[in-house]
Amino acid sequence: AADPGGRTALHWVAKRGGAGLCEHLLGARASPGAADGQGCTPLLLAAQSGAADVCRLLLKEGAEVDGPDHGGMTPLLWAATSGHVNAVSELMRARASLDSADRDGRTPLMVAAAHGHGGLIADLVKQGADVGRADKEGRAALMYALQAGLEAAAIVLLNAGAGANERDREGRTPLLLAAEKGLEALVRRLLASQADVNASNAAGDRPLLTALTQGHVGVCELLLDHNADAFVRSSKGHGLLWLAVKHNLPTVCQRLLTAGLPVNAPEGLTAQTPLIAAVIEGAADLVRLLLAARALPDLRDSVGDSPLIHAAYAGHTAICEALLEHSAGLELRGAYGCTALLAAVSNRQERVAMLLVKAGADVHVADEGGTVALHYAARAQLTGLCDVLIEAGAEMPDIDSDEEGRDVGGGRSNQAAPGGLQPAVLAELAAQLLGSTMTGAR
Repeated sequence: AADPGGRTALHWVAKRGGAGLCEHLLGARASPGAADGQGCTPLLLAAQSGAADVCRLLLKEGAEVDGPDHGGMTPLLWAATSGHVNAVSELMRARASLDSADRDGRTPLMVAAAHGHGGLIADLVKQGADVGRADKEGRAALMYALQAGLEAAAIVLLNAGAGANERDREGRTPLLLAAEKGLEALVRRLLASQADVNASNAAGDRPLLTALTQGHVGVCELLLDHNADAFVRSSKGHGLLWLAVKHNLPTVCQRLLTAGLPVNAPEGLTAQTPLIAAVIEGAADLVRLLLAARALPDLRDSVGDSPLIHAAYAGHTAICEALLEHSAGLELRGAYGCTALLAAVSNRQERVAMLLVKAGADVHVADEGGTVALHYAARAQLTGLCDVLIEAGAEMPDIDSDEEGRDVGGGRSNQAAPGGLQPAVLAELAAQLLGSTMTGAR
């Protein structure tokens, strides 16, 4: 008798792994080969559940070892999918087909790899599973193992003859996947097997580019040691040196510079050089590395901002010091007519502004709106900086205003926060600051 789904008592007992009751039902002549509405036999259900002892009983009573369900899944495929080592052993002992495939063309070796069951892979390979067979998407077991991050299992497959240069339908190679995962030992093994170090997928991604963008420094070094092309560009047109800077990888940057990548190449519409990128990232060590490699400290981006202007606006004191040591221009003008000093003061970077004044920055220069450093400092109530600016000879100029008396300067600060203090208030504050400076001098 069967339930509405076509399952007999033996089906349910096999699914739950009841060896004793299973033996009793078989003794009562229950059919070991009966299939339910989905084509599942008791053996398939036992394999799914990992009931090795039930599998043994059913096989002994003549259950078909390779009988598939309606989805093409054999008992061995189900056991391998679930990682049931003992059930797999029982099925292999009964000479189950090692290369039976489901409707997608996946074999037990592939599904074991896909589900992360690395321990089964060595067993299946040892019994003679075909390591080179591919599914309908062109993926062999090695690609599945790589996608699951099974480094040791992937090496087992390579040692058994898996192709180091095989590709799936997306054009991905084992080396590309290993580089993406950061699997150094496997990358080394693939390179020893003559894997193509520059093979790209359909999107144009190469192992070195992929490893770099994932931050895998050791893999990058291995690939460069094997003559990976350092002059490739990303799908967005970015060079590897610029990308290494953006990902803050000093070791990779040094290797790329040694490989001859141009240190001053601008990138894309923004025309950012690697040096500007390093400044924006706040990476002082990279800034020093690039300057030592003869990066030009005054090359500007598409809006005219120099590395020093970027560093000043962001308040990167150590980077400003490094740029000044390499004679970065203090008076270069960038967006809104700002110099580095104006950029620093407009963003309330008091420490950097004092450094720039000490280095000789012109305290009298105004931005496109006619606003000078002292005006910005007074508006931000940076008393100490106002003292420094006044001591350096700064004076409070007349400020253009609208009918309501609002400051209408055109600098960076006004772009972010329109308006400001009225001229009378500014004049009063400046007078107070000047008085405090004179008092301090006395």
